[in-house]
Amino acid sequence: MTRSSTSDPARARRRLLPTCLVLLVGLALLQGGDGRAFRPLLEGVWAGLGALLGLQSAHLAALLTGRLAGAPVTAVLGFGPRLAEFTVGPITLSVRRVLIPFLCIERVPVAGPALRPRLWLATLLASAVQIALGVWLITLPSPGRSLAFGVLFLAVVSLVAVWQPMSAGWMLLRMPFLPRATADGLALGADGIAAVRAHVRGDLAKAEAALGPLAADRVPGGQEYLLRAGIAEARGRYEESATLARAAASAVVGRARTAQAHLQLAGAFVGAAETGELPPAGYLPQLEQAVAAAGAAFPALLRHSPAPAWLALLNGEREEALSLARRAAGQATGPLARAQAECALAAALAGVGRTDEARQAVGRARALCPELARIAAVEGRIGLLTVEPAG
Repeated sequence: MTRSSTSDPARARRRLLPTCLVLLVGLALLQGGDGRAFRPLLEGVWAGLGALLGLQSAHLAALLTGRLAGAPVTAVLGFGPRLAEFTVGPITLSVRRVLIPFLCIERVPVAGPALRPRLWLATLLASAVQIALGVWLITLPSPGRSLAFGVLFLAVVSLVAVWQPMSAGWMLLRMPFLPRATADGLALGADGIAAVRAHVRGDLAKAEAALGPLAADRVPGGQEYLLRAGIAEARGRYEESATLARAAASAVVGRARTAQAHLQLAGAFVGAAETGELPPAGYLPQLEQAVAAAGAAFPALLRHSPAPAWLALLNGEREEALSLARRAAGQATGPLARAQAECALAAALAGVGRTDEARQAVGRARALCPELARIAAVEGRIGLLTVEPAG
């Protein structure tokens, strides 16, 4: 697999140095009035906690603004491998092993009148909450000042990233001037949001019913393309999924959505490879390109996706495939994503001869999402299908 330039250690170190310098200078200024020795390690830890506090405050502010910020779909509490997963109303909540106070929420903008003003106001309110929290913490003695630096540093970085799609600065200064069709592509209507939630939970019949057929006289936005591609892949319509995923990759906005579109395309290639719709010469280069493009756009998402595991497996790297599949199975959020990761894990286990464990992984996938088409292909790989004699 081609390594993304964003994962180059040398480049990462070059970016880390100025960030650390800014952090230390800022902490030194905040500590200047205390008359005490500056302790970079301790103050840096407090600043890091402040950054997490700032993120959480912004997420909670967005939740409180409701429709202004968008409809919540999934929420992740903590870091690391998954401990448990629940459905809380319409939201899929994933609880992670490292339970520090951190909440990450994925929201989908709600289509309707005044979309751009609504998103602009929601971003303004979330940023204002972060900045107000940071200013209040500055008035407190240490470690409040160090916490304040973390909160404010994160808010300022997001505000000045004007050229980064979906950042606070981009939403406040550039999004209002987007063409209406591009802005509308960020959002989904009530039916689309219901379909997203059903899709995450693995209720494919409900997701398809909520979304309905694609009208011939309407061009969907990037969010809808991505959703339809995911449903088509889960149903086993891999050529359709690939077509929709390509359209999504050119229509979505933001690094995370772009990476999701490329990973969706990779999933369609994997399905086509498993069912024999594409020969190895056709799918392997395209699958490698899709995974590399996703890593270049948003490297962290690769940890949650089974696509790297499938790529390693189809390239004959069985132990690497097993490691990557285990990681995806532990990180994926939502029943459908978990079922897809379990299918990759089952195939990787079968590849190293551990058929009993492979059967268990297939069983977990079926329990999570019995409608997932890939389960049958993986069963065939490990010899679980009963073949009826002809005639």
